Amino acid sequence: MNRLNRRSVIGTTETAEVPMQDGTQNTYLVEVNDPKSADIVGKMMVWGMVSVGILAILIKVYGTVIGWYHASVAWLTEAGQCAASFWPF
Repeated sequence: MNRLNRRSVIGTTETAEVPMQDGTQNTYLVEVNDPKSADIVGKMMVWGMVSVGILAILIKVYGTVIGWYHASVAWLTEAGQCAASFWPF
C-alpha cells in the first residue's frame, strides 16, 4: 500500500520507502525546507509590495501635478481673456 502525503511547501521534496514489520513498504513524501529559498521568496514579496507602493505614490503625485497644470492653464486663459477685454481694438 502506497501513501503519499502531498502538501504545498517552499522547498524540495524527497521520497522515502519505509519497510514495515509485516513485509509491506509504504512510500512517504519527505519535505525538506530550504531556509535560503524561503528568505529569497520573502524578500521578493517585500520588494514587490514596496514597488507597488512606490508606483501608487507616483500615480498620486502625477495626478496632482497634472491637476495643478490644468488649473493653472485654465486660470491663465481666463486672466488673458480678462486682460484682452480691456484693449480698445
